[in-house]
Amino acid sequence: MLPMSYSQPALMFACFPKPLHSDALKASDNDPVKKKYAVTKSRNALKQYGAERIKRFMMEAIRLSFLEKTNRAESWQGFEIIIWELMAKV
Repeated sequence: MLPMSYSQPALMFACFPKPLHSDALKASDNDPVKKKYAVTKSRNALKQYGAERIKRFMMEAIRLSFLEKTNRAESWQGFEIIIWELMAKV
């Protein structure tokens, strides 16, 4: 199984229709405490920010990670920008 980051369920829930959420979670960490915490936080984030904003945030986080690994980093400034964009319309 893949180790579960706390943002992984949020991206899964944002991308898959609700009937597939349990199937998507089967591919993640088996630790029930971590899974419950991550799922709760992910559902709260989806309610607060919406699926499209969660997807956009996660894709930007992946882009920043790639840039860090290829020495074209935006550093904290780039990360702060995507956080502000996520929270801007709450």
